[in-house]
Amino acid sequence: MATWPMIVKMRSCLPWCVASLMTLTGCFSTAEKPAELECVGDVSFTRCEGGERLVACVEGELSVTFCEQGCASDSSDASCLSSGELQDASARTFDTGIDVSSTDENEDTGSPSPDSLLPTEPSGCAVNNGGCDPLVVCAEGPDGVVCGPCPLGYSGDAQEGCVDLCEACDAPTPLCGEGGGCVACLGDDDCGPGRSCSQDTNTCTGCDVFGQTGCADNQVCTVVYAADGQSYEGVCSDGASPPGLPGEFCNPIQCRHGAICQQDVDQLYRCRALCAKEAAPLAMGSCPLGEACIPLTSEQGGVIVEEAMGSCAIPCEPFDPDMACPDGYWCTPDLLDPALERPGTCVASVGGVQADESCAPLFTDPVGTTCAEGMICLYGECKTFCDSDLAPCTKGGCMDFGSSDESYVAFSLCQVGCDYDGGIPCEDASEVCIPATYLDDGAEGGACINAPTDPNWPYDEFETCSQTTGLCAPFSYCIDWTGFPGSTGYQCYELCRFSEGAKNTTNHPDCTRKTALCEDILGPGLGTTTFGVCGNDIPGGG
Repeated sequence: MATWPMIVKMRSCLPWCVASLMTLTGCFSTAEKPAELECVGDVSFTRCEGGERLVACVEGELSVTFCEQGCASDSSDASCLSSGELQDASARTFDTGIDVSSTDENEDTGSPSPDSLLPTEPSGCAVNNGGCDPLVVCAEGPDGVVCGPCPLGYSGDAQEGCVDLCEACDAPTPLCGEGGGCVACLGDDDCGPGRSCSQDTNTCTGCDVFGQTGCADNQVCTVVYAADGQSYEGVCSDGASPPGLPGEFCNPIQCRHGAICQQDVDQLYRCRALCAKEAAPLAMGSCPLGEACIPLTSEQGGVIVEEAMGSCAIPCEPFDPDMACPDGYWCTPDLLDPALERPGTCVASVGGVQADESCAPLFTDPVGTTCAEGMICLYGECKTFCDSDLAPCTKGGCMDFGSSDESYVAFSLCQVGCDYDGGIPCEDASEVCIPATYLDDGAEGGACINAPTDPNWPYDEFETCSQTTGLCAPFSYCIDWTGFPGSTGYQCYELCRFSEGAKNTTNHPDCTRKTALCEDILGPGLGTTTFGVCGNDIPGGG
């Protein structure tokens, strides 16, 4: 089947559309972390993090335990392993993803035994910072330990030891000059990442958010951004840093200071280390070897711009074997704005839900609720990323999503087509045909989605529904419209396309009630300019 030339406009969403209609309209705006990621109420669960942390919510109370012998989990429980339990690890899987079910010790399975998965003696950077000076960053590359450069005000080789060029200086102010001696700062560049030079005193102020230095023992270094996002400053605040490390789910463990909680394409939230775009390799503010500093973004005047600070991720290019991800990861496209020429990023493969199956990503059960690698949860179903040439679809066509002006394509998904207006249904009786307008502001035809399993579906116009209902019918949605006469809360409303009839007019072909006004109530919040709601009756209309 030929590629579908459909382009989806990205836009902001009303609260009622976030769960379902958000994805139907191609909305990938940043949002607050959903409530189900919090340890609240009487929710109870246990989970391993990083192979050595045991995270538990018991009746809403959070506890985090470091497991000296490692942490193991099965489908319903997780616990720290003690030395006596290490030989009885059957029916458990370590966070490495390797099945350690017990086997005959004489049987050669080709897989590591439980003993081989036990914590080993620390090595590399874990021992005495790899032999590097404590003031520098230690990294482990293919040829062994690599030491970062000595910080400003120090000389020497980082492996041999950094030498303080001006011990008499009351660092960090006055500033210790590169050539030695106590000097005054002239500009912010003299002070290091996140710090600034006071023009009144010519001394450095602020703290280093990446190294968490420059603050008292009972303080942490937090980030304060300028309004344009192009600069930032480290400010000391009272309190302790959360324990969440890069790579861990953000909740219930929050990210430590110097890291940020970000949502990935699989809709799970993970901690990532903050970084400075201009930082030299292995210098303070740089990313670990093999990772890149992907700038954070913000919207300025309706345009997406990159900020001065970024987060560390493994870069990749979807479907490019020369820029593939390491084992256990898959390459996700940059959904935000490919016009910025940003690379894809590698995300850990954790989901087990297959193509076209129902999904509702939750970090408390990522395997059972999150799509498998190479897919995204779109309108409650797992849809496969594709490329017409490099990774064509085995079912349906490769449908493009991108900018409304068709200047670029952000990503493409496998989608089965139909014809909503032409009365050509989906070939699969378990699927229902929805207007292509749901997916693309100017598209024609339709797209097939799984029919809801609710035996009462489809719902009639104005029938009572719940916020989680979403689609009431192929072109009807569950909305809480307080401005509609006689509204009782969430109920089903027919939708109307402006391409089929002018907005704010009656006798619209999409409205069963010909006296109904096709109202543009979705535009201000949802951002869609192509369809509205069959609303108020106009006497004499029709």
